[in-house]
Amino acid sequence: MTEDINGTIESIIDRFPPGGELAESDRAYLRDKLRRREGPLDAIIYTLGRAGNPHDRDLIREFVTYSGDAYLPARALRTLCFWIDRWRPYANHIIQGVKGEPWDGGGAHKLACIRIASEILIDQYEQRLVDLIIQEFHRTTDISTKRSCFEALRNADGRSAKEAFLETARDRNVFDLSLLQRLAVGNHHRSTH
Repeated sequence: MTEDINGTIESIIDRFPPGGELAESDRAYLRDKLRRREGPLDAIIYTLGRAGNPHDRDLIREFVTYSGDAYLPARALRTLCFWIDRWRPYANHIIQGVKGEPWDGGGAHKLACIRIASEILIDQYEQRLVDLIIQEFHRTTDISTKRSCFEALRNADGRSAKEAFLETARDRNVFDLSLLQRLAVGNHHRSTH
């Protein structure tokens, strides 16, 4: 009889409530499948990440440079940056992702890395991420990438999520370039306490 990996993983996810703890036997099963590269790797990384166990860091880190799927490196980065660790140890991966990876032909990883940078910039101003996003905004011709860059820059400027959303909804393809000019020199609306 063949093992139903997807069914087993769905069952584990169902038993793992938000904010709850992942049973050690479930964690061991997921870690084994991740090591073997078996099953829905994205769901496994997500579930282990939600559990937030720092002992899973090294295993998940292996997927930050995984070129077999454009979405897994971004899932691994997001998991490490926001659930297991902090973003600074992975800054170079985020930066490289925004610049572009040779294996990311469709740009999904680049867009995901811009969104990770955007989330970072909600909580803190980081000039090197701002500079990189400004460069990508000017370089790209893809409107989705431009929008994501501009949203990240609005976050860097200290706008509330509601303000940024309303501005984005109103001005779908109109970009206030004075924002880029101000942020390029570190002039933003954030409090400097």
